[in-house]
Amino acid sequence: MAAGKTYETNDKELLRRTMNVARMEQDAADVVNYLRNRFHRQKIFIVGHSWGSMLGLWLAHEHPEWIYAFVGTGQAVSMQENEVAGYRIVLQTARDRHNELAIKELESVAPYPRPVQISTKRTW
Repeated sequence: MAAGKTYETNDKELLRRTMNVARMEQDAADVVNYLRNRFHRQKIFIVGHSWGSMLGLWLAHEHPEWIYAFVGTGQAVSMQENEVAGYRIVLQTARDRHNELAIKELESVAPYPRPVQISTKRTW
């Protein structure tokens, strides 16, 4: 796993080469197919939270024949907008609490998040 407490213990070069959206989509498809085979079912239910909700939408779009239903919780629509909103909330909380150190640190990374180039690869 390359998140949480294990992130720092992983090989950074390996993560750079393997932690990408295409790999995560393939991993999600592999898990779904494992479950379909394991439980002898043509279709299964998918529940995705946050980033998993985006992978779940991808699965539903690309492989509707595998899925009875998709349930998105904490449905992510725009990760960029999610980060913008989170940053604003945290900065406002620091200001409301008069936490000058937090304000200074948060403002030092502004604008956050940095603008990203939107890929036009996807058609959905």
